[in-house]
Amino acid sequence: YMFAGQPEDNVARYYDLIGHPVMPPRWALGYHQCRWSYMNEDEVREIAEGFKKRDLPLSAIHLDIHYMDGYRVFTVDEKRFPDLKDLTDDLLKDDIRVVTILDPGVKTDPEYFLYREGREKDVFMKLPDGEEVHAVVWPCWCAFPDFSDPVARDWWAQQYRILLDRGISGFWHDMNEPAAFAAWGGCTLPTVAVQKLEGRGGTHLEAHNLYGLQEAMAGFEGQRRFRPERRPWILSRSGWPGLSRYAWHWTGDSESNWWSLEQTLRILMNMSVSGIPYTGADIGGFGGKPDKELYTRWFEAASMMPFFRVHSAYFTPRREPWCYDDETLEITRFHLKRRYSLLSYWYTLAAAATRTGRTPVRPMYMEDVAMVDVDDQFMTGNALLVAPVVRKGANSRQVRLPAGTWYDWETGSAVGGGRAIDVPAPLGSMPLFAKGGSVVPFDLGDAVELRLFMPEGDGRFTGGELYRDAGDGYGAWLLEQFQVAAEGGTVTVTRKATGDFVPAAATFAFRVVGACSSVTVDGTAIDLSDGPAEILSTFTSIQITR
Repeated sequence: YMFAGQPEDNVARYYDLIGHPVMPPRWALGYHQCRWSYMNEDEVREIAEGFKKRDLPLSAIHLDIHYMDGYRVFTVDEKRFPDLKDLTDDLLKDDIRVVTILDPGVKTDPEYFLYREGREKDVFMKLPDGEEVHAVVWPCWCAFPDFSDPVARDWWAQQYRILLDRGISGFWHDMNEPAAFAAWGGCTLPTVAVQKLEGRGGTHLEAHNLYGLQEAMAGFEGQRRFRPERRPWILSRSGWPGLSRYAWHWTGDSESNWWSLEQTLRILMNMSVSGIPYTGADIGGFGGKPDKELYTRWFEAASMMPFFRVHSAYFTPRREPWCYDDETLEITRFHLKRRYSLLSYWYTLAAAATRTGRTPVRPMYMEDVAMVDVDDQFMTGNALLVAPVVRKGANSRQVRLPAGTWYDWETGSAVGGGRAIDVPAPLGSMPLFAKGGSVVPFDLGDAVELRLFMPEGDGRFTGGELYRDAGDGYGAWLLEQFQVAAEGGTVTVTRKATGDFVPAAATFAFRVVGACSSVTVDGTAIDLSDGPAEILSTFTSIQITR
C-alpha cells in the first residue's frame, strides 16, 4: 500500500486500513505504579496508602508474576493474596484499579487445570511429529496455545473470567513474542511448529509475528464477554499492525541510562505513526539504578506520553515517587497533578483517535514538514508541544517552534514561532507550549476550564474539542467542538455539540491566555480581570476583542 499526501493524512489513512484504536477507559490514561513484584496484599495496600497520604494521584497498580501460584497463569497465590477480591474492592473505593500480568506459557503440570483443559481441547502448538511444543518460561516447562486457532482463542478468552471475578480491571500481556528462556539459539519457539492459521495451516515461521496480536484478540474478547458494561484494557509487550484495536504497548525492559530515555521519544513517535498510538516506557528504565536526575527527567517526559507508568525489577532500588528525597517527591507530585489536570484533553484525543485515526502523539513533521529531523520533541494532540530534557546535567534546552504564536504553558508568556529558542529547564521543569488559536480543556475537579490561547493575525485556527462520557462503558457521550476564527480585532470561538451525555457541571470556567480587552459570551459581557469566569456550558459563541 502507498499513501501520497500530507504526513498526518497518510497516517490516518493507514489507521483506516489496519483499524482505528479502541476507546480506552478513562482511568487507563492516568498514572500506573508497578514493580517486579509487589509480593503480597499488605505491600499493595501500603503502596496505595503511600500515594494517598502524600497527595499523589494514582489510577492503577500492576501485579507482576509473583501474585500467581507458582507462575501458573490464571491462578492466584492464596498465601500472598488471601482475598484478592476484597483487595480490589477496597482499592476501587479510592478509584485505583488492579492490573495483573499474564504470560502465554502454560505449565506442563498434569495437576494444573489449564494444562489439562488445553490438552483435552487440543489447543497447544505441536511439532511436525505431533508432539507438543515445550519451552522454558517462568514456571519451567510450558506448552503454548495456538492463538491462530479460533478454538484456542475462545478457550483462552474463557479464562479471563477467573480474574475478572476477583475484581481485576485490566491485563498485562508479557512474554508474548512468544519468548522463552534458552542457553543458546533463539529465545522463542521452533519455527517448524505447526499452527492452524485460521484453518489454513502453516508454521510458526509464518505466524510468529501475529502471536501477540492474536493473544490480545482473545483477551479483549474475554473481557468483552464477561464484563460487557466495561471497556477492555490490555497492555501488550508484542503485537502487529492492528494491535491497537485490542491493546496498548510498552517498550519492554529498557536500560536505566540517558540514551534509553532519549530513544524512548523516538520509539514513541515511530510507534504512533506505525499503528501503535498508545505507548510508554518504564520510567527510569527497568533493570538499573537511575539516579535522581535521570528518574526525574524520565518522569517529566512520561507525564506527557499516552502510557504513564513506573516499573522496575526486583533487584533494583525502590522506585515509588517518595523513594528519593523531598525535592523529587515535590517534582513528581507537580507532574502527576498536571497530568490529571489534562485528563479531559487526553481523553478527547483518545476519542478522536477512535473516531478518525488521528494519533494522540504526533511527530513534529506533522506540524511542519520542515521539522522531519526533530526527534527530541513532539506534539500531544494539535495544541501542545512537549520538549523533554534528555541530556544529563542540562538546565536548559533548545526548542524548535513551528510558525505561529506559542505560549509557555506555566507562565502564559507568548513566543513567536518559526525558529529555535533556548528555554530554561531546571530539574523539575519540562518545556511545554500551547499553540496560539487552540482551545484546551483543563480539569478542575468535576468542572472543566476552557483555555483559549489567543492567535495572531486573521484566519481559522486549530480550535479544540472536548469529549465526555461516563469514563467507561458504551453509554451516552457528548462531543463539543470549538472553532476559532479571527478577523480584524475580533477572535470568535464557536461551539458545536453532538451527543446526549449530560456532564455533572452545567458551566465551564473560561480563561483567555494572551492579551485581550473585552469578552462577550452570547452577547453578554464577562469580566476576566480576576481570572477565569464562569459561563454556561451550552454557550454558542464567544467574542474576544484584541
